[in-house]
Amino acid sequence: MHAHCELGVVLLFASVLVTSPAEAQRAVDYDTFMNVSMPDKTGPQRLYKPDGLDFRLKPGSLAIDAGVELPSITDGFTGKAPDIGAYEEGRPLPRYGPRK
Repeated sequence: MHAHCELGVVLLFASVLVTSPAEAQRAVDYDTFMNVSMPDKTGPQRLYKPDGLDFRLKPGSLAIDAGVELPSITDGFTGKAPDIGAYEEGRPLPRYGPRK
């Protein structure tokens, strides 16, 4: 989940509490993830295949353990604090869709 906010307003970013936009920008950018690139600005309506994207955090990322614990939202984090990102480092990736 991501919401726009102004300075001084609390932001819920990927289920982790971030207190300012600058704080989120320092921790999370396209190069923070294993395989996510900046969208092509010349084709903003372009669709991307999800199979080619990897939203796991890169090892050593500043976003690892940089979040704030929110009871019943960030339960199950693996480090000293929740990660700021789509997936928690060290946890299995969620599996969506039908199972065989």
